[in-house]
Amino acid sequence: MRNRTQVNVLQFTADRDASRQTRDLSLASVAMGAAGTVLWSIYGIAIASGPVAIANLIIMPFAFATLVMKLRLG
Repeated sequence: MRNRTQVNVLQFTADRDASRQTRDLSLASVAMGAAGTVLWSIYGIAIASGPVAIANLIIMPFAFATLVMKLRLG
């Protein structure tokens, strides 16, 4: 989980800092990553696993921010 979180945060900060170009990111990949954080959060809550739920709830804003940037900037 830690590696996926680090990748999403690094991807978000790199996207934001690199002249706001998201051309190299696949919309499907970004959308699936955002959806994955929602589904993993729901799963973590359903099985009462705090670490799974919390980790995904923390990364969720970054995943959705990357998705919004992809949709707005192409």
